[in-house]
Amino acid sequence: MSDPAQREVEGDSVAPSRTGTILAANLGVVAFFVLLSLAAGEWYPLSPFPMYSNFSNKVLYVYVTDTAGNPIPVETRFGVQTSELKKAYEGRLKKIKAETGISMSKMPLERRQESARETLLQLKESLAPEKMRETLRDERLQFHEVIVRLRKGGGLDEEKRMLAEF
Repeated sequence: MSDPAQREVEGDSVAPSRTGTILAANLGVVAFFVLLSLAAGEWYPLSPFPMYSNFSNKVLYVYVTDTAGNPIPVETRFGVQTSELKKAYEGRLKKIKAETGISMSKMPLERRQESARETLLQLKESLAPEKMRETLRDERLQFHEVIVRLRKGGGLDEEKRMLAEF
């Protein structure tokens, strides 16, 4: 059975398998990148979570309600995502911070209320003016801010406030 022709007929190939060559090349590439990743460690851009390395001990979110306090789904009613409202609100707070030097965490309530009113006005006039006219009629909106803080010993504290109404 040493005849190569006879071995091919029986399904035993003399030449190395093409699949085996491709597999060996791919394993070499994988081994190279594994070793490179181990050597590099958690360094940007190789870290899977570079932007989440330092978590804040507090988070802020905003929402809109009617005067009875019922949350309004702004995306379905006005076509605006709540994240857009938060960005507009925080943008105003950052502008005040740049003008006054007051940090956002120590921003006086009056300045927060001013920013919230301006954000509701922006919602009414530029973000969703057609939908606002269609759906609101005589209804008034309230802008709420919630700050969630992590306690030192664990657990969460929530600080909720209604900042503006129109």
